[in-house]
Amino acid sequence: MPLLPWIDPTNFNPGYLMRGMHLLPKRGDKSEWQHTQDYWNEKDQWPAIDLDDRAFVYG
Repeated sequence: MPLLPWIDPTNFNPGYLMRGMHLLPKRGDKSEWQHTQDYWNEKDQWPAIDLDDRAFVYG
């Protein structure tokens, strides 16, 4: 899975995060690993996510 910056700079880009982006953890390219900073969208999606899914298994 390709690694992307922790947040999408086109979606949320305050200067303090952009300057420290290289220090933050990365995210995957699949929807389970996205950080949209959109509470109204994510609040409906989280109850439907199976946290025991293979996508969340490290190793």
